[in-house]
Amino acid sequence: MQARIPDWLWLLRHEEKTALIDEHGAYSYAQLATMTSHLAAYLQEIGLGRSSKIALLARDPLIFAALTHAVRFIEGILIPINTRLLDGEIAWQCQDVGIDAFFVDEGHALRLQKVREVCAIKIGTYGVIERAKLNALTLSQSVGALVAPEGIALKAIATIIYTSGTTGKPKGAMISYEHHLYAAMMSAFRLGLDEHEVWLTAMPLFHVGGQGVLMRSVIYGTTAYIMERFDEQIFNCLLTQGQVTLVSVVPAMLSRMLQGREQGYHERLRCVLLGGGPVSMPLLMRAKELGVPVSQTYGMTETNAQFSTLAPRDSLRKFGSAGKPLVQNELCILDENGQSLPPNTPGEIVVRGPTVIDGYYHQEEATRKAFSDGWFHTGDLGYVDDQGYLFVLDRMHDLIVSGGENVYPAEIESVLMTYEGVKEVGVVGKADARYDQVPIAFVVLEEYVGTITQEVLIHFCEQHVAHYKVPKEIRFVEALPRNASAKLLRRELLTWV
Repeated sequence: MQARIPDWLWLLRHEEKTALIDEHGAYSYAQLATMTSHLAAYLQEIGLGRSSKIALLARDPLIFAALTHAVRFIEGILIPINTRLLDGEIAWQCQDVGIDAFFVDEGHALRLQKVREVCAIKIGTYGVIERAKLNALTLSQSVGALVAPEGIALKAIATIIYTSGTTGKPKGAMISYEHHLYAAMMSAFRLGLDEHEVWLTAMPLFHVGGQGVLMRSVIYGTTAYIMERFDEQIFNCLLTQGQVTLVSVVPAMLSRMLQGREQGYHERLRCVLLGGGPVSMPLLMRAKELGVPVSQTYGMTETNAQFSTLAPRDSLRKFGSAGKPLVQNELCILDENGQSLPPNTPGEIVVRGPTVIDGYYHQEEATRKAFSDGWFHTGDLGYVDDQGYLFVLDRMHDLIVSGGENVYPAEIESVLMTYEGVKEVGVVGKADARYDQVPIAFVVLEEYVGTITQEVLIHFCEQHVAHYKVPKEIRFVEALPRNASAKLLRRELLTWV
């Protein structure tokens, strides 16, 4: 039997300190613990328990937080679903992981039936979690029923979060409670910890970025300020008024926040944690001019968000760096033959440490390809300087990061190739002021084909992939650049943009 530690939220069940703030209000640890305990009672009442896989499609921060903790109380496994996916994409993930229950918040109630209709497996339990019933403790037939957790088995899987691979096929990254605990401790060692911390983010809670803020805040016993959607005016107002000490954003968000701004923020803001992809030097320079305390960070789903982070004290001395690995994490830079490279020489970033996942859910081959002797091959290009600071250059495997969302060219290419008359497709990212990057596609048509318009192919993509994956532009060309082995030369394709 696994060793257990006391549940983080349950330890704070008598505290009136604010645990969560969202657009609807603020909730103390006592309130959140009570709602969570009642929700756990409801889950048990409908037959869910240890190892039950529970999918959640929601943006409501209170619903997401309560269910995240309630699933832990009953020792189940949470499957957070990306709300931007199409019904068919959601159904595929549900089938792949074999869910036992599917819940949505009120904002996604209409999608529940649609997913059930296209899902090939029978969803045993499904429903809408209503905020009013959660607040009133009337979800369970036994009004006010509560469940106390037995503690946390650190090795147990907390969540399975799907992340796209270089082939575009989603893979379920298994994140344990131990991963969350180490991530919280290691982040605090690097960034420090304010007992009055208020950590603001609009990063979706179905991503590790948002999950990280939620989980670390409850481990610390501090306040998570979660916005359902990003609004630069609201963010700027909160930061200017001194209501926030720490904020997590991606480059596209920070760019919108600083646009037209003439001064920095309240002195209470101690760190702007900037991740989600490569950061442009003009954006960093703009932040520096305004005195905004930016700390770049590097991580991904497989590292449970933060892997390396630039300490605030180094923000000017190591401009543009993602810092050093968090304590107990390690990285090295390898060449194409798997040999370690000296400082200042670009190569693949390879990582290991207590926040790195052990593998993908029932995908042994994908796990074997990604992990070697305990090291995870990120597929990202970067180098370390003479002092061990990491500089991330690019995504080796052609990942497009659009507004903080991962878009893999191969997935879009495979969709377009199914359209009658399309012969070849190459997809790359194009710089975009709002989203940092957007996908564009270069298409070669079969000789017998008459006219296929850009609008027709874009509409076709809209029916098969999430909106953020749809190419914003399609260019028709006579041929794509390829090498002697007929492999697409994507870097040359980038010069056509």
